[in-house]
Amino acid sequence: MQIAHQLAVKESFALDYSRTLFHSLERKDKTCINNPSCYGMKIEDKTSILYYNIEDYYYIFHQYKPGDNWVVPSFDDDTVMRIRDNERYKTDDPYYFKNIIIDYFNDNQDKLNRYDEFLLKSLEEFNYSLPANIIFYYVPVIIFILEEQVKNIMKNLSR
Repeated sequence: MQIAHQLAVKESFALDYSRTLFHSLERKDKTCINNPSCYGMKIEDKTSILYYNIEDYYYIFHQYKPGDNWVVPSFDDDTVMRIRDNERYKTDDPYYFKNIIIDYFNDNQDKLNRYDEFLLKSLEEFNYSLPANIIFYYVPVIIFILEEQVKNIMKNLSR
């Protein structure tokens, strides 16, 4: 049995979302990449199932609001700047796997839209001892990119 509970979306969600790396990723547009801080606000709405859990749960938002909020680490500025500047990580860097994101935004694939073999090997041997926020934010982004690449390859094969 699975129970899901979604929080109400704020009126400003579309505007707030348009400033995120996720929106830039969906559009594959590095010109609008922004890296706003994420903030967490403890869920204290008694109508939410999350309120009654033993652990504290937080609502994540991108627009700063005064109050008892804390900054949630998400995408680091170094990676965002590397995307903008098309500056790849070196092969011995523990964050070498982020090159797939840099390559995606900057179209750094070969003529068949493939990534280099060493980069794909780094994904196969992913280091899960990295900080949790790195895994939480970057792994889904990489999955999204790989899915997009597979779609593009399949589309080109059908021609």
